[in-house]
Amino acid sequence: MENEPSSHGYQKKNEPISSEAMEWLNKLDRGLRSNQISEQVENIVRFKDLIHQFPIPIIVNTSLLKLSELYKNTENHMIRYWIMSVMTQIHPTQYWKVFNKQELIKRITFVLNNNDSTARALTLKILSNMALIIKDRIDLFHKFVFCWN
Repeated sequence: MENEPSSHGYQKKNEPISSEAMEWLNKLDRGLRSNQISEQVENIVRFKDLIHQFPIPIIVNTSLLKLSELYKNTENHMIRYWIMSVMTQIHPTQYWKVFNKQELIKRITFVLNNNDSTARALTLKILSNMALIIKDRIDLFHKFVFCWN
């Protein structure tokens, strides 16, 4: 069986994902769909712990895509603030573990088209932490310039 590098050394390529990690991820996902903002925020903050505890690509990918989807679809500044807080506390190299980088970027940058200056400011803060994966995206640089005008 081939080995591939992971943050904890080497992991077998076809090794099953920890059931604990998947259970934790499912619980947080249910919390994100709650109607109570306090419960949503509590679960958003726990994503950081999940990613630090299980820094394997499938968990990082799924977690960040779930957070970015919520970030894109919500109008609530408090929810967006906490998502920004979590996404900026994640080490920038973790973004390399995302399989769907383009989808992650698309969901986050969608908010740059918003007329809400607070939402755009939070988005720029997230994107600053994602600099390693967006550094070659000229279209984003044009959007940044547009946001500052």
